[in-house]
Amino acid sequence: MSTAVRKRTQADRTAHSRAALVSAAIAILSDLGFARATTSAIAEHAGVTTGALHHHFPTKESLLFAVLDELTEEALMLFRQLHDLDSSGDGAARGIVTSLWALYGSNRYWAVWEINIGLRPDRTLHDALIEHRMRTREQMRRVIAANESLKDDTKRALAELLPFLLSSMRGIFLDTFFAGHEAEWLDRQLERLIHALDREMRSI
Repeated sequence: MSTAVRKRTQADRTAHSRAALVSAAIAILSDLGFARATTSAIAEHAGVTTGALHHHFPTKESLLFAVLDELTEEALMLFRQLHDLDSSGDGAARGIVTSLWALYGSNRYWAVWEINIGLRPDRTLHDALIEHRMRTREQMRRVIAANESLKDDTKRALAELLPFLLSSMRGIFLDTFFAGHEAEWLDRQLERLIHALDREMRSI
């Protein structure tokens, strides 16, 4: 019995090309930095022409914001998968920090810092970045509220402590990156964050 192979539609090809360009931009930003993340370098890494890149993303800035959207969606997916872990003795704190650190502690997330630093001199783009961050924070709160695997108390505490949690992980990541700390030092900081988050969540 033969199996029909579905032909890729134009929409499929467009989605594939956009995804490849976003992935290439993340890789170059993370590995080489903002200055070397040129449209030609990104296009070459994605295996397309610069003309094709500009067809999907008219400006470099539109591609950079697509990168932020992609990493935001990855973060939201982690929040959708969070659940209470009572057996650890730390309530939900350990599972939350461990899960989110998979993204916020990764080299991949460095692309976000490169974009924020690289676009900072342009006031209009800087304002757009702030708006994007605020919108992302609100999306996270909505995802937390809709997560049926979290208890109501956990949802309420996590929503309130979200700025503290994200700022702490970003700070640990930056300090680790610039100071080149050993894995043992990093583990200690994450343990302290877990216990601090657990204490704050219990108090709320």
